[in-house]
Amino acid sequence: MDNRCLPSWPAGCVLKSLSNSLVAIVMKDAAHHLDLRPSNPADPPSEETETATERYGRFIAANEGAAEKTIPIKKREKRLRYSSDPRITQARDEVNRRYEVFLQNTQEKNRQKLKRARKTFEETYTKVKEEDLLQRIKEVEKAHENCKHGQSWKLINEVTNRRETKESQLEGNTPKERVTNWYNHFKSLLGKLHDITCEDEEIPAVLENLDIRTGPIDTEEYEKAKKSLVEEKRCGEDGIPP
Repeated sequence: MDNRCLPSWPAGCVLKSLSNSLVAIVMKDAAHHLDLRPSNPADPPSEETETATERYGRFIAANEGAAEKTIPIKKREKRLRYSSDPRITQARDEVNRRYEVFLQNTQEKNRQKLKRARKTFEETYTKVKEEDLLQRIKEVEKAHENCKHGQSWKLINEVTNRRETKESQLEGNTPKERVTNWYNHFKSLLGKLHDITCEDEEIPAVLENLDIRTGPIDTEEYEKAKKSLVEEKRCGEDGIPP
């Protein structure tokens, strides 16, 4: 909320912030719609020397200053790489230490110790990677149970290193080429024009003897449909006209 300091506006204004989200901005030498009124001898000096752009700039600067002081900055969460795990760091340091010892003394026992250290490092790395994968799988399952399918697919894409595809973007280097691709796509999708010459000609069925119930709905069918409903959904009209 912004407040103007010229009389008589402060009497009905909130001059102090009420909370972190309700911030009071006090504008010096300002009044409601002062910049929209004709010039007056009682105008403050800033109104005579400043342009509308400069006054608006001061208002923007005041908003930015208030935002920096009141709105917390949310740090971006970055998933730690496997190499940052303390167990992997410890195993890597052991490999480096054994390697330095082997360079100073190339005896067979030092070679074997270096070999075991490298094997331990590989096993530790694999174990940490498996634990992280299992944790992500649990997150995917939990998101799916809570019907957060977008979050589920995001986690799956992270695990599989699959990049997100551009939605609603046709392939093509030019607008004309994209229009052509769009036309050819629907042309092949809808198929060729029919060659029926008689309107009364009977069209043969594609599939025969389909297991589709055409009679009244029975209890078994009702129970099956009820179990397939998503949690927190209910029967009834959806408000969408046919």
